[in-house]
Amino acid sequence: MAWRIVQQPNGLFAIFSDVVDGFTVIDMTEAEAALECVDQLSDGVTEAARKKVAAAIESGIDRWNESILTIAAIHGADVAERILTDVGEGE
Repeated sequence: MAWRIVQQPNGLFAIFSDVVDGFTVIDMTEAEAALECVDQLSDGVTEAARKKVAAAIESGIDRWNESILTIAAIHGADVAERILTDVGEGE
């Protein structure tokens, strides 16, 4: 899996890329996340996009937390903290 949709603590959505080990898009509504999925999926199928967003909703904050831990491990705690601050979850 090269990327996944994650739900942020504030209820909005982000795209986490396993290629860069970081977020490529943050603060999307559910509808915006679905549109991003359609754009990024090679077949452009909206049902597959809906499934990716549904998986993010189902996993809740777990995917977000895993993503933040990966960013901290790869890019450093300061980068992870900056992201948390940017989305209103940091200090």
